[in-house]
Amino acid sequence: MATGPAPTSQAPLRRARRRLVVAVTVVPALVAFLRYEAQTRGYLTLEQGVVLMLAAWVMLIGGVGWWALHGLQRAADLEEQQRQDLAAQAQRLEAEAAERRRVQDDLQRTVQMLRAAEGEAREAEDEARRAQVSAQESAERFRLLFDRSPAPLAIKRADGTGFIDVNDAFERLVARPLDRLVDPAFDHVSIWTDARIRDNLLARLRTDGHAEGLDLGIRRPDGDVRHVLAAVQLMDFDGVQAFVLALQDVTD
Repeated sequence: MATGPAPTSQAPLRRARRRLVVAVTVVPALVAFLRYEAQTRGYLTLEQGVVLMLAAWVMLIGGVGWWALHGLQRAADLEEQQRQDLAAQAQRLEAEAAERRRVQDDLQRTVQMLRAAEGEAREAEDEARRAQVSAQESAERFRLLFDRSPAPLAIKRADGTGFIDVNDAFERLVARPLDRLVDPAFDHVSIWTDARIRDNLLARLRTDGHAEGLDLGIRRPDGDVRHVLAAVQLMDFDGVQAFVLALQDVTD
């Protein structure tokens, strides 16, 4: 809050000088006039008048000295008060500057943290995007290899409820079309010649996660049986546990 100018130590000195001028000019003239009147009227002798003048001058000098000392003391007090006020103001300004520096440092740290968090979020977003692209590319490569593979391949649900997908070679091997194989109402158990072997295979896959060199039999709709060697791997497809079957027809 703005304040008016503080009183300076020169004001008491100026007042003391004015008092001195008044005392030196007015008081002697007044004393001289009174002495003249007293001598003229016969109240004072010449010697008494001189003594009166000397006494007046002594009193004048004493009073002026007292006024001067009082003014100097007031000036010293004001100067000390100003010094204390300036020191207090300097302390306030220093405290305000320290507070501003602290706030500025806090803001700078906050900005740095926000920038770091933004960089981490951007990096995580880029990593997620790269992972998504990589997963998509992997899925496309798998789909390409799956569809064009000359070996019969099939993806079968791990819970035994049916097929998710098969390739053309598998359709030809089992002599059944894709839409029928992936139909939930299709009796997929009828493909295998021995249901016990199939059940043992499922149990082994659930335990080990994979199996190789399995000798299986596949029955076609016309009753023809094809002997195959199977390799099976447990995998995850879009959150669904499934088995990937790779078959090789070894029928003589």
